[in-house]
Amino acid sequence: MSDPTDPKGSVYPSKVDWWLAAILLIAPLVPTALGIYMCAAFGWWGLFAIFIGLFMAAVMAVLTIPCRYRITDSAVEVKCGMIEERIEFRSILGIERSSNATSAPALSLERVKIRTSRGPHLISPVRRDEFIAELNRRCKEAAIRGAATTCSCELPESTSNVVPNVVATTSP
Repeated sequence: MSDPTDPKGSVYPSKVDWWLAAILLIAPLVPTALGIYMCAAFGWWGLFAIFIGLFMAAVMAVLTIPCRYRITDSAVEVKCGMIEERIEFRSILGIERSSNATSAPALSLERVKIRTSRGPHLISPVRRDEFIAELNRRCKEAAIRGAATTCSCELPESTSNVVPNVVATTSP
């Protein structure tokens, strides 16, 4: 659970779709199980398949654990396995709900697309609307403190994916 009063920032774990979790669990189990069968039937030849399965599990774990997003006073910090990035509030041009399947540090297709001057960033916080509301609040607080940004990321009343009134401007 995120704590909006935490000065270090609120942490939102990634939402995990059941089908993606199943793929991530089953993919390394198949060669491992096949290797165990091959060891029983043909001797040590199955060890190679067991190694492949364990290697797959290790690679998937390194690339996906942990997967979380932190909203600080000045940025959104993204951590997904070995991927770490920082999205400064001043670079945010807009935010919208998304279900884009493009590769991203997100374990769900219920995503938030953060458009920045460096391009789009896709993430999948577990409580998407709460994440957007807190991002809006933190952006406004940064503007009040005199940071070089103002942004408005208001939640829409409609079911539209686009978040209305999303504005980010840089002070002179």
